[in-house]
Amino acid sequence: MKLNQYLSAAITCTTIFASNAFAEQIEDRRISQLTQYFTECHQAGKCNGSFLIAERGKVLFHQAMGANDHKVDSRLTIQSQFDIGSLTKQFTAMAIMILKKQGKLNFDHDITKYLPELSYRGMTIRHLLTHTSGLPNYMNYYTSLYRRGEVKADITNSAMVSVLAKEKIPAVFSPGQQWQYSNTGYVLLAEIISRVSNMSYDKFLHTHIFSPLKMDNTVLRSTALENQLDKRVYGFKSQLDNNRRAYDQIPFFEIYGDGGIYSTTEDMFKWDQAYYSETLVSIDLWSEATSPTVLLNGSIKEYGFGLALKPSIYGKKKISHGGHWRGFRTEFVRQIEDQHSIILLTNNGIDDSLEESVKAIEAILANDNYEPVQMPISKVLYPIFEEKGIKAGISFYQKAKVQQIAHYDFSEEELNSLGYFLLANNYTAEAVAVFKLNKDAYANSQNVYDSLSEGLIEANQQAEAIEVLTQALILFPEFKEAKERLVKLNAAESS
Repeated sequence: MKLNQYLSAAITCTTIFASNAFAEQIEDRRISQLTQYFTECHQAGKCNGSFLIAERGKVLFHQAMGANDHKVDSRLTIQSQFDIGSLTKQFTAMAIMILKKQGKLNFDHDITKYLPELSYRGMTIRHLLTHTSGLPNYMNYYTSLYRRGEVKADITNSAMVSVLAKEKIPAVFSPGQQWQYSNTGYVLLAEIISRVSNMSYDKFLHTHIFSPLKMDNTVLRSTALENQLDKRVYGFKSQLDNNRRAYDQIPFFEIYGDGGIYSTTEDMFKWDQAYYSETLVSIDLWSEATSPTVLLNGSIKEYGFGLALKPSIYGKKKISHGGHWRGFRTEFVRQIEDQHSIILLTNNGIDDSLEESVKAIEAILANDNYEPVQMPISKVLYPIFEEKGIKAGISFYQKAKVQQIAHYDFSEEELNSLGYFLLANNYTAEAVAVFKLNKDAYANSQNVYDSLSEGLIEANQQAEAIEVLTQALILFPEFKEAKERLVKLNAAESS
């Protein structure tokens, strides 16, 4: 080898080595940041669950943290099975796609071809898949029955279909006219899967999806089965006094298709990776399932078959969905261009924390700055108000707002929840003090006046409650709740 060739080869090797070393440094930094983020998130009482982050099939972070249920002595593991809520819709959509591949149905077939007892003519399978059917919400019907004490048997898919057939509940809008998230549509899809395949929805999913992908810890929920699952997770809500309140399944609720699956982060990662192969269906079918929905008026909705298609915060193509059922909150994100996978399964009933986590994780994966986790101010203030009193609580709040505003979540919702928790635990004066802090901080919100008036009434300070509600109506003349409460208070004062 000539000298210049030798030097060129040496430089190339050095460049490759340096490039690889730099890539490893970036990966190490991101892993460190992910670990730090989830540690802080858990310490703030938000991240109680199992979390998996990967890039191009390589797992960067996979950890479970927190409690398995409302009991003190149980801990989560990465094998824990969570109710994934509406992430189930992806599997229902895939089952329909497999039946399409088998030639047993067509996306544009009218649903009455398979559910002839229904009267929704002109409504297709595609409409159900894309939430453009206009179907009524079955939960409204059953909630009404439940409140009247008229639920006498388990609520099942077949029972729901019978209700729609017998009651002839009208559609909310014509198929394809609007986009409106519909759990009812996915329950009907599960029923179609069962009828077309001559298999139960459960068996079809296991035979055609879970088994081929070796998703061995993924099962359909049922009251009978879930009591036998030794890795099954239970939903709960954390209280400000550090107690946990059970917030788990409804025993008589046996509906599936829109939700109803228990799974693990590991199994959901197997499902995620199946997108990049043709193990289940062809690339063409995947492409159709992940194409935006076009409404009759030509407008575009960034939603496919059980999958949201809104781009990432960096404008890159993303497939995602969230799940929400009882104490369970879940997020599933697949960033196509960079092949990033984000799987978050939780059971402690915090509504917005996963959306915050997804933003932070996307930033970390992009080597960008991310918003640090904020400690809920309610969590910090409750023991101060309880143990040290009103003056100490207000003093801490005011100082923290000046000196540590970035460290705490001072949102209206946080103070409002603190006030109501104090009220529920008979700390009435403390609750009123918190509601007043909230009104001062968020004077342009109707809700803070409503909460303060409620606290004042509970404290037998009717005159001050009237003053607060009168002030609210000056600011918000159409404030219905304030009008109604003021009428009652004035009537009580004059009697």
